Amino acid sequence: MLLNKKVNILIVDDKAGNLLVLEQLLSMPGRGFIRAANGREALKVVLNKEVDLIILDVQMPGMDGFEVAQMIKTNKRTRDVPIIFVSAEKTERQFVMKGYEEGGIDYLYKPLDPEITKVKVDVLLQLYLQKKELTEKNKYLEKYALLINNSADLICILSADGLKFEELNNAVTEVLGYTINEMKGTSLLYYIPEEDRLKVQKLCKENKEKFSFETRVYNKSRGIKWLNWNIVNKNRWWFANARDITDIKEVEEIKNYLATVVKQSNEAIYLHNPDGRIISWNDGAERIYGFSEAEALNMKIWNIVPEYLLAETQEVVNHIFEGAEIQSLQTKRITKRGKIIDVLFSASVMVDANNNLKSIAITEIDITEQKQADEKIKQLNTDLQKNLLQLKEKEEQVQTIFRNAPDAVILIDEDGKIVNWNPKAESIFGWTSDEIMGSFLHETIIPKRFRAAHENGLKHFLKTGEGQVLNKPVELPALRKDNTEFTAGISISPTIVKGKYYFIGFISDITYRKEAESEIKQKNELLENAVTQLNQVNKELESFSYSVSHDLRAPLRALSGFSQILEEEFTNLMNDEARRLLSKIQHNAQRMGTLIDDLLAFSKLGKKEVQKSLVNMEEMIIEILADIESNACHLSAITVNQLPAAYADPSLLRQVLTNLISNAIKYSSKAVSPKIIIGAFDENNECIYYVQDNGVGFSMEYANKLFGVFQRLHSNEEFEGTGVGLAIVQRIVTKHGGHIWAKGEQGAGATFYFTLPRS
Repeated sequence: MLLNKKVNILIVDDKAGNLLVLEQLLSMPGRGFIRAANGREALKVVLNKEVDLIILDVQMPGMDGFEVAQMIKTNKRTRDVPIIFVSAEKTERQFVMKGYEEGGIDYLYKPLDPEITKVKVDVLLQLYLQKKELTEKNKYLEKYALLINNSADLICILSADGLKFEELNNAVTEVLGYTINEMKGTSLLYYIPEEDRLKVQKLCKENKEKFSFETRVYNKSRGIKWLNWNIVNKNRWWFANARDITDIKEVEEIKNYLATVVKQSNEAIYLHNPDGRIISWNDGAERIYGFSEAEALNMKIWNIVPEYLLAETQEVVNHIFEGAEIQSLQTKRITKRGKIIDVLFSASVMVDANNNLKSIAITEIDITEQKQADEKIKQLNTDLQKNLLQLKEKEEQVQTIFRNAPDAVILIDEDGKIVNWNPKAESIFGWTSDEIMGSFLHETIIPKRFRAAHENGLKHFLKTGEGQVLNKPVELPALRKDNTEFTAGISISPTIVKGKYYFIGFISDITYRKEAESEIKQKNELLENAVTQLNQVNKELESFSYSVSHDLRAPLRALSGFSQILEEEFTNLMNDEARRLLSKIQHNAQRMGTLIDDLLAFSKLGKKEVQKSLVNMEEMIIEILADIESNACHLSAITVNQLPAAYADPSLLRQVLTNLISNAIKYSSKAVSPKIIIGAFDENNECIYYVQDNGVGFSMEYANKLFGVFQRLHSNEEFEGTGVGLAIVQRIVTKHGGHIWAKGEQGAGATFYFTLPRS
């Protein structure tokens, strides 16, 4: 309580002696004193500290006591603090009335009377603290009143003897519709149905200190509300809190109803836990599978899944536990008697309030008979078409369907008159619905040359039930309002409504499609002709290359032979210049032979089929290096990194590697320390093989010439060659489905890269 708390007394006097006297006079346990020598110090104290009483000298230099009091009383926080003015008894009496006007509670006159001073201070402190405590209690009471009156629950006090309402909060109007005055003084029993009154009366007699119960209560409109009551019984008074649980009860009722529906459903509805153990089994499941509830609760779902579907079903269950919801999945199950049946399977996962996995809820419908009833399905389809036409009588529904159709939808009767025409038909043909409704189809959208055939076809169908263009997609010329024709894709289906035939036509403008098809056809023909011509040219080119190479051998052999005879028979008759020229002839004849050999090899590649197998690249490189070193000496330091196996034609791949390695040795032969690296790496899911040297290199501006036949970047005097080798390499790599390229720098070496498909 506030009366027992420590109190603070502020003493304001410009004389230190007076401050000390007052403090000694009023000092006692539970009191604290704060001194202020002038008005400004006093104002600082009251603004920063809690003060319970102020003893204020009237006459002070600067700001007098009245001015200080006036400023204290204007502050909302300090205006209720009691002030006792201290004044000279004789000389300052004229200020008494002014002190009261400025908010003073009482006066002390100097010289101070100790007893009177103590009594006045004690009384004023006690009155102030009592007032302060009462104010605090009123604040709490106001908060409690706000809390009670704004509670959504009905809070009330009832006499336990008659159960009459003594007090109620505002929630009674929201919950039951009555005002507080309407219910005050009335008995709770008046509002409770007869079957609940005995229960409440029994609780009254038991006289428990705390208890809870639920009852139905009539509201003002005589509707039923369910209330949950929590009672504290004190001296035969019930302090009650009643919560409206009507919605909860309705949900419970719905749940109970649904549980009954599930239990009695003809569909198999059951639950199983994450391990597959069945934890719920309804009558429908028992009827479909033959297992009783007692039997099923000792089973797992795998007992009703055919063995060949166990893995597939496990995958489905895993997807459901991951959050997937299965709707109408067709699958198979096995009954107690071992019969395989078709079911329509739906499932979803069930979680608790904390989103923890509990079980899977499964609904299965036996569709075995349904799947066997093909004729019933056909009948249903026929009925569906009839129902679609019957929607004609419901204008708004028909218009909605017609408006949203992507094709022109036209409905004609058995007389050939148009009875419905959708917006897409307006767009395609140009006639509005108002313009064309009731017109004969053959007089509007059918070109004149086909109109007689249309009329005869309609008459033939009505007589025999047969129609050449019905129930299948056809392409026919159609006529627009502006008399322009276009190719239309048409599908027409007849149906009978109330004994009369109607024809539904779905029509689309396929002009652009037909034009595109025609253009594609023409391009395909041109492409086929071009391929044929290209193949013919390739064959002729290969034949020409082979013939030229073969025919050149005879004169070349003669040239070589005669030059050899000259060397052997007449060398003594020749001077040095003649012998030099003869040597030149022999060397060029030999070079021409090599060139012809390369040209023949290049031409034969077009005919050779690629016979692929797995090739150990590292072993092949070792064999190639051994062959090269046995034929010619070189100074190159060759490094072979780890190479993955390749899927290729071994003989052709050997040609590629031999050529690339020989070139690297040749073009790095003039380097001070020739180095060659052979390796591979993965990039963009491809294995890339490479041969790198530090030889003469090449400028990248000539890179496009590297793989052309007879294309060389160096003279024959610098490095011998025919200019066919890299062309052969490129052709082999291309025939394997790979590609080859090179990077180089003049004077800094070159690297040749190629790829091969992995399989």
